[in-house]
Amino acid sequence: MVRVEALGPDDWETTRDLRLAALLNAPEAFGGTYEETAKRTEADWRAWPKNGQVFAARIDDEPVGMACGWQDPEKPDVTALIGMWVAPKARGGSVAKALIDAVAQWARERDSQAIELTVYESNVAGRRAYLKHGFADTGPSLEYANALNMRLDLS
Repeated sequence: MVRVEALGPDDWETTRDLRLAALLNAPEAFGGTYEETAKRTEADWRAWPKNGQVFAARIDDEPVGMACGWQDPEKPDVTALIGMWVAPKARGGSVAKALIDAVAQWARERDSQAIELTVYESNVAGRRAYLKHGFADTGPSLEYANALNMRLDLS
């Protein structure tokens, strides 16, 4: 059974380990590189993400995925879903749904009207999971080449 928990500053090692695993598994899917990210200090991890919340999915107490909800203080009605990753051995089950649900609940608690994300076109499984969860394509990303923007209305 999947259990999702909000991670705090004291969970920085879990946040770090999941993020580094994601970068090793799918380096093209995330901002930054493994090498850059591995250099972050404990203080950096404790403070990340500012204006956001990291969630970890666990199966039998083992971390198998992560997602982060983030709000731009100048655009509080929209939450960005960033850093979503599910370990290959946990894909195809309910981990992605549980993480998306956790971010959606967090967003609703902050009065967000929608969740937006960017997914690379090459991430077919990820895009399929987002569509299955109700996200809609909103067009190509202007920020990232070969990426699509998606949106889930929460109202």
